[in-house]
Amino acid sequence: MIIRNDYIIYIALYIDDLLIISENNNDFMKIKRRLMKKFEIKNLNITKKFLEMKIKYNNNDSIKLY
Repeated sequence: MIIRNDYIIYIALYIDDLLIISENNNDFMKIKRRLMKKFEIKNLNITKKFLEMKIKYNNNDSIKLY
């Protein structure tokens, strides 16, 4: 977890699965570019499932894992 100004960026990593959650697209892209320089990354865009957990996106900009 990274705290920037008034928002948080979450980075979840398990073996070779990576999930980045950020309210700020600029910082998200910076992190993604830095990782792509060192690792081969497959971009799956909006994630609906991570480590067998389903991800639901709510209208109030929150997410729910189940």
